[in-house]
Amino acid sequence: MDILVFSDDLTGSNAEAVLFRHLGWRAQTLLRHDQALPRPQGAATIWNTGTRLLPPERAADRVRSMMRLVLQRWGEKTHVAKRIDSTFRGPIGAEAEAMLEMLPPRAVGVVVCAFPASGRTVRDGRLYVHGVPVHETEIGSDVHTPVTTSNLTKLLRAQTRLPIVRLTREEAAQGFQHWAERLGGTDERLLIVCDAESDEDIASLAQSFAAWPVPILPIDPGPFTVHYFSALAARQNRIFVVSGSLMPTTRRQLAYLEEHSETRLLQVDPLALADPDAGPAYIERIAQQVERAFSQERVVGVRTDGNPCEGQAAVDVSRALAVLTETVLARVTIHGLYVSGGEVAYEVLHRLQAEALEPILEVWPLCILSRIVSGPYRDLRVVTKGGSIGPDSAVYDSVRVLLSGA
Repeated sequence: MDILVFSDDLTGSNAEAVLFRHLGWRAQTLLRHDQALPRPQGAATIWNTGTRLLPPERAADRVRSMMRLVLQRWGEKTHVAKRIDSTFRGPIGAEAEAMLEMLPPRAVGVVVCAFPASGRTVRDGRLYVHGVPVHETEIGSDVHTPVTTSNLTKLLRAQTRLPIVRLTREEAAQGFQHWAERLGGTDERLLIVCDAESDEDIASLAQSFAAWPVPILPIDPGPFTVHYFSALAARQNRIFVVSGSLMPTTRRQLAYLEEHSETRLLQVDPLALADPDAGPAYIERIAQQVERAFSQERVVGVRTDGNPCEGQAAVDVSRALAVLTETVLARVTIHGLYVSGGEVAYEVLHRLQAEALEPILEVWPLCILSRIVSGPYRDLRVVTKGGSIGPDSAVYDSVRVLLSGA
């Protein structure tokens, strides 16, 4: 996914980039609105528009020009978002309207001006800062951009001609059809203002809007944008799980994964995998089963914990799992790979010609998300984990991280 977020000042741009990084995405900040636009890299680029203090007309013109350039250079499949100040300062409505004009018909701007970690929450359409209505804080008398009311709908109506509606969390969860019926099937571009008082609220909203069949423009201080694009990624990414560990811990973790997610794990016979005569045919048969399973599931894996192996047999099984993994990746487009068992992880990555890994984040201690640096599978995201490491949810957590990544 190529993502470009317009942010109206530099500090906000960096804050947005860090939120993406926390979820394991690549992210970069462009400092100047007039600098050259780099080539898309399947990551999140946050572009500082420098529009916070501009008059609405000038801000809209600048954002419109930047938006036009993005669509010309990166293409119409680029995902865009509008990063706003967490206290709603600046010409937000004018900029949102300019961006929506450049998107396909029926595009919806979703305003979630909540950043719970910073004390910003929205209840009944009103913005609060640590429980105080925003206009009653120092922001209400800001020298450059005073915020005179906590009512977000009122603030937006003073800045844009677009229709504005409020949607509760419950209404958003009811889905697109409920929204369309409420508005009478309008094809207008519009803004939707949503409440959110916790990170869980924001994540729930993101899951709901990711299922809407219309273009969505996230408009927020950062958390909703990151959750929304993560939810979009999770709806299209495929994750392959390779578990070569015999540890009881691993068996509990795989059971947890199957219980809490839609996952298909195939039990394979490690001795059949490593058989010098029948092994290649067996590997081909398992690869075909994995390919068929991916037509129905986003997470598919193989496990070898049925028959214990020791010594050279264990090494042979690890190498056979590496061959199986390469065979699967040649058949199916994979967006993330989970591998458990130290020897298995080494053999798999060696078979994929990975010479180095770029660590991204620690899912759990000794359970690391990385990116392959070079070779034919460069940029493939990989989680490696020791067999006896982590709580029961460790594999599930790893898969979720892989699903939600760029």
